[in-house]
Amino acid sequence: MKLLSMIHDVQNINKLSEHLDGFILTFTKYSKNITYDFTLNYLEVIDQIKKLNKEVFLSFNRLFTDFELSHLEEFIKDLPFDKIDGIFVADIGTRFIIKNVNQKVEVIYHPETLLTNTFDFNFLEPDFNGAFVSKDITLKDIITIGLNKKLKLFYTGHGHMSMFYSKRPILSSFKSLVSKDIEVKDNYELNLKEPKRPNEFFKVLEDDSGTHVFRGYVLASYPYLDELEKVVDYLVIDSLFKDDEYIMSIAPLYRGQKLNDEQIDKIKQTYNEEWHDGLLFKKTVIKGDIDD
Repeated sequence: MKLLSMIHDVQNINKLSEHLDGFILTFTKYSKNITYDFTLNYLEVIDQIKKLNKEVFLSFNRLFTDFELSHLEEFIKDLPFDKIDGIFVADIGTRFIIKNVNQKVEVIYHPETLLTNTFDFNFLEPDFNGAFVSKDITLKDIITIGLNKKLKLFYTGHGHMSMFYSKRPILSSFKSLVSKDIEVKDNYELNLKEPKRPNEFFKVLEDDSGTHVFRGYVLASYPYLDELEKVVDYLVIDSLFKDDEYIMSIAPLYRGQKLNDEQIDKIKQTYNEEWHDGLLFKKTVIKGDIDD
């Protein structure tokens, strides 16, 4: 199992490479939830990463309109495809735009919630080279898909779980209605609280790609590493809302290294977060079946 994460500061690539097998590059116009915009320096960064013998993945995981896809097609014509190990996409149309430019590059489907069973996962072959299993299924479901997979299996195993994504600037609209004197665009400090979950503050973010809501707790799957390693080809540490130091402190847990309770508590306190096993042992239910 290989370990991937994003980058917050290009100055830290060498240090991060000691912990990771590859990097995910993000772009303001083509990615959602970016940690750094590589639009102007991606060629130099890709060369730097490849010299370290690490893998490079590009994230084009926005939901695109036809107009936006035409701009993406122009942008990717200059990509050094021979140095790129894969491209993440969130919709099927993006895959065909990419393959129109380069047939050989590997495309990985990243729809977040859609791939919940073996049939859905394998149905993507041969159009895709890999895919992310749904974040809403149990560990048992992930293992079942993994044991029967026909393409590479990706899994976001650590980070704030995405709950909602809209292309609309919802926070800006809300601000205009309530006349709040607060900057909402690209503000990573905003939280949302709802009556039914009084103890959890949901992360909420508006960026160029739209509006996003995340669970307040952090999914931490490292206790189940022995089982995940049997089927997961690439595990992603999602470091949105964090920094490169966080990645370096978390990565050893996904390398099988043991941190004591004091070390783990220090990480949680430093970043003011609570760790949780997400839905790994809790099946998703239809709204109304339980009081949640």
